[in-house]
Amino acid sequence: MNENPSSLRLSQVIQHRIESMFSQWTDMQFVYLSTTDGFHIFGLHQGAENAEPDKVAAIASSLFALSNTASKNILNDELQVSIVETMSGNIIFLRTHLNRADTVLTVAANKDMSLAKVRYHALRLSELIESND
Repeated sequence: MNENPSSLRLSQVIQHRIESMFSQWTDMQFVYLSTTDGFHIFGLHQGAENAEPDKVAAIASSLFALSNTASKNILNDELQVSIVETMSGNIIFLRTHLNRADTVLTVAANKDMSLAKVRYHALRLSELIESND
């Protein structure tokens, strides 16, 4: 179980850096950070009206639990990333850490941003979030 979500906060400096990066990515639909047990911590969205933060947190939590179980049982290793590809875009669910607690960074982009680019941006964001510790 994670810490109380209210204790998991990004610093203002990190939030501003994420906002600055996100504003440059016109094909990015949203960036949400949540606990592995389904609580929303932080998020930004543009043109993603259906991406309600609490719903995304619940989905990220469920997918994390299933994917992590599969990773442990099949490959005997911890989950790093789950990827959902659709005809209209891609979603990355990336394990990251905030204040040493496991969290899930969920990044969605439309089809105009390649999967490789979405993953690259997600990894950059994850590094930034982990520097919050």
